This record gives sequence, C-alpha cells and structure tokens, in this order.
Amino acid sequence: MSMTTLLQDETFKRLCALIGVVSSPLWQSKHPSCKAGFHYNNMLVRVEQYHPDLDAEISQNFYDLVSSAIDADETLKVYFRVSDVSWFLKALHGENEHVENTKTLLLLLFAMSKAEGKFISPVSASDLTGKAESSLRNMASAGQIPGAKMVGKQWLIPMAWVDAINKE
Repeated sequence: MSMTTLLQDETFKRLCALIGVVSSPLWQSKHPSCKAGFHYNNMLVRVEQYHPDLDAEISQNFYDLVSSAIDADETLKVYFRVSDVSWFLKALHGENEHVENTKTLLLLLFAMSKAEGKFISPVSASDLTGKAESSLRNMASAGQIPGAKMVGKQWLIPMAWVDAINKE
C-alpha cells in the first residue's frame, strides 16, 4: 500500500486526530489527572527505538493512552471505534494489507497527529453537519468538540471532528 493510501485511511485519520488532541498541552492542562500524556510519551520513546520486540509494550501503551483519554474526556469517543484497536494491532503486527512497515506506520501516526489539521468556521461546520452554528459555538465553548480552538473571537472547528460526526 502506498503512503498516500495510508494517509487517506479513515481509521488512520481518526487515530491521528485522537492522539493529536490528547497530546496537546491545552488538553492535558484541562485533564491533569489523566495519564494519557504519560502513555503518549512512553509510546513515542518506543517508536524512536522501534524493534519488533517492543510491539507488546507499544500495544499496551496504545491501549492505555486511548482508554485513559476516553475515560477522562468522553467527547473523544467521536474519534474512536472499537475496531480501531484491531486495525492498530494488525498494523503493528504486519497483518494489515494497508501497512507495509510498522515503524513507518508509527512514525506517520505520531507525525500526522502533531501536524496542524484543517480547521473550519462554525458556519462551514454547520453547513457540513446540519447542526446550528450557535450550537457548534456553544459546544466548542463548553469543551464538547475535542481540538476546537478560539482564534481571536472566532471558534475554529477541526475538520477531523466534522468528518467523524458525519460518519457516525
């Protein structure tokens, strides 16, 4: 599979969005008792030192990262499906036809989770989701849209969230 195909894979994009939100200092400051940041850092260290013998530790760190993050912030469920764990484990163990190299998968997952995603205005998000613009602004303000940010006086909604909502 080509790298382009992997980058377009819906599961891969959801996992990047989830890890991107959880690894952000803003999210971590709002959830100080959550250990997701700790698990993220552990995973990152193992990715940098990657060897197939570390697969079990990486799998456990991934599970701990996702479960602790969702326990701390249920709004993250929009970025996660139970089948994503299976996809990740198969990819990690070389059993996913979409992934040829485990280290490449892991490096791309972390790199893309840190890449600045596309953000849109509440007006555009409203057009795409059918939700009222005011509802979207209120949801963003209440912390119900993971990754939403205010720039000046304008809320910006992550396109990854819009895509996830539209796929539910």
